[in-house]
This record gives sequence, C-alpha cells and structure tokens, in this order.
Amino acid sequence: MPKVSVIIPCYNRAHVIREAVDSVLAQTYWDYEIVVVDDASTDESRQVLASYGDRLRLVARAANGGIAAARNDGILHSRGELIAFLDSDDLWAPRRLETAVAFLDSHPGHGAVYGDMRCVWPGGGPATDHCVADMGGGRSGWIFEELLRHALISTNTITVRREVLDRVGLFDESLPPAEDQDLWWRIAREVPIGFVPETVATARFYSDGLSRSGSRASGNWVRCCRKALRVFPDLTPRQRRLLHLRLYGMLRAHAANLAREGRKQEARRADWEAVRAAAAARAPAHLLKAAAVFLAGPPGRRWAQRFRARASAAGAGR
Repeated sequence: MPKVSVIIPCYNRAHVIREAVDSVLAQTYWDYEIVVVDDASTDESRQVLASYGDRLRLVARAANGGIAAARNDGILHSRGELIAFLDSDDLWAPRRLETAVAFLDSHPGHGAVYGDMRCVWPGGGPATDHCVADMGGGRSGWIFEELLRHALISTNTITVRREVLDRVGLFDESLPPAEDQDLWWRIAREVPIGFVPETVATARFYSDGLSRSGSRASGNWVRCCRKALRVFPDLTPRQRRLLHLRLYGMLRAHAANLAREGRKQEARRADWEAVRAAAAARAPAHLLKAAAVFLAGPPGRRWAQRFRARASAAGAGR
C-alpha cells in the first residue's frame, strides 16, 4: 500500500499532461501511486497517458463529468493513507511530497498540510513566486477564519489524510470552480491544517481554464458561500460576518460577469443580493457602495469599476 495517492484529473490536456506527470515522477519522495482520471478526453490524452505503462493507474471515464467528479473518482480508486492533488496543466516542485509527508508524520493532530505556490500566466503577464504568502497566508492550525478571508489553499499544494475525507466528504461536484474551497472550509472546521513555507507547486493559468468561465464560475462561488452559511449553523458572529463579506465580494463579481454577458435583469438581482450581504456583514462602507451601484444600475456599476481602477492605479504609484 502506498503512503500517498496522487490524484490527477485530465480533460483534453495532451499538450501538457506529460509535464505534470513527469513532475510527479521526479519527486524526491518515492512511496506514492499516481492515479490519473481521464474525463472522457477527445484529444490524444489517453494515448499519452498509456505510454507510461504501470508507472501510473489510468481511470478512463466514459462521459465527461467535470473536474470535481474526476477528482472524486481518483480518490475512490486510490489506496494511500494520504491524498495529494495535481491539476493536469500544473507542475510540482521536486520536494512537494517530501515536505508534506514529513510535516504530517511529525504533526499527527493535523488533518492536512499545504504549501506556497508559483503562479504563471503563459499567455502573458509576470509570474508571481509566492502567491500564498502574498495573500497573507502561511498560517498553521485552526485557519478556518483565514480561509474565509482569502482562498489561500491551492489544490496543487494540499495533502489530506484519507480519514479526514472519510469524515467530511469529497468534492461537491455541483460547485466547480469553487468545489475545492468548499472542501477546504469543511476540513478546516474539523481539524488543524499545517503550512510548509516552500513553493511546492507551479500553477499555470491558461485562457481556457475553468476559473475564467464567466458567470458560471462566479455563480458557483456565490452558491459555495451560501452553502457554508447553511451547513455551518454554529458559526461565531465573527465567522458569520466574514462569510457574509466573502459572499458580498462574490455577488459583486457575479453581477459584473452577468452584465458583461448581457443578462441585465440577473445582474440587477445580484446587485441587490450584494446589498443584503453587506448589510448582514454590518459593513457600512460596502453597504453604501453596493446600494449606490444598485440604485444607479449599469451606469453606477461602470462608475464603481472606474473608481476601483483609479484607486488601484493610485495605490500602485505610491
């Protein structure tokens, strides 16, 4: 039985999947298995994966079910006591598994561990070498409130004990691309999560990535926040306020996406829900901004976007 199971979902990534798999095979830690779930690819992905022979286990899905379903299939087909994830277009640093296993072996009370990440935009834009640290991450322990503020954990950097997944459940297949945040919240409510201060993975953001899919993605982020408010009835007042603030931000983004897609009535409803979320969070500044955007309609939203752009430019110039 391997110590670690590495789960890689794949859909039409024949041009990059070999780099991902090779980055696992180059690990300094050896006691692992690789489970690649091909989510009904229509390109040459399966042929590329088949060329690895018994160095990986290929789970071939007959129909495309999405990234969360593919990860869940991989978990169910795996055997390790620790579960680690890698997206098919991303890369691991050589010590990715070594640092995670060492931390969890020396911290038996922690249910998971994550690390820092490098962010790369192949289509243009400068790379960011310490994405998690730049967002204020890097804490170990009971970090639920930190996760409510920021999406600190990348799927490529986290390693979870199987017994924890048995307790909290797997990925919610209805929520991509917010399915990972939903799971990290559930884990962070149950167990402490550790952090290793190393850049253990590289995330490559392509223009066709799931995170760039407009209102579908932002709508699922809204649903993720609302689900948390529903399934965590014992939140403290502070945690509930933080979650409402997160919901407010997601609703503002969702309204902007809907407006860009010409869905004006739905954008208007999302603007109103943002007003309600800001009120529930007891955030006067956010409430005033949301109310101004709602009352002014699309012109108000354009004004708010210009105001944010000018404020960001002014901050960058300091």
